[in-house]
Amino acid sequence: MQNRQEVEDDWRKRLESARLRLACVRQHVKYIQRVVRDIPSPDGKLAYRQALQAENEALAEYRRILQVFTDLVVEGRMPDERAG
Repeated sequence: MQNRQEVEDDWRKRLESARLRLACVRQHVKYIQRVVRDIPSPDGKLAYRQALQAENEALAEYRRILQVFTDLVVEGRMPDERAG
């Protein structure tokens, strides 16, 4: 079993990874917005919807990890092993 500092470090790394993923996905959405006008309508709209879906998923994961990390650091609540 890990001590609290190791758990915090692990979740801090997860949070940073989720933050970076969200930033990358948001950059992709901006890219798609710029080029969608050059893509035929059905394919362009599909690419944009898929990019938005990926952004929503990345944001949800970031929020989930942020909540676990906040609960750990502020409340002292150790995360459930299945929180992954």
